[in-house]
Amino acid sequence: NKDKCISTTHLGLYLALLECWNNQQCHNSFFISRSKLMSLSKIRSTSTYHKCIKDLQECGAINYNPSYHPQKGTEIVLNFTS
Repeated sequence: NKDKCISTTHLGLYLALLECWNNQQCHNSFFISRSKLMSLSKIRSTSTYHKCIKDLQECGAINYNPSYHPQKGTEIVLNFTS
């Protein structure tokens, strides 16, 4: 609520990341395609997707390691705080 940089779009993307993490047996890191995340989070614009991913990485919510391999997907690590 206090963070003005996080919007509902960021939250939708983070929830999509959580769903993918859960579907991949909650491994520390997982691989997912941009198209899958965009579909799950209802983001239509690639520029919005990249902005939200960048923002989530900058605020420390995720580690984002892009892959330029069409089948491998991007590596994501969710940073949970205690």
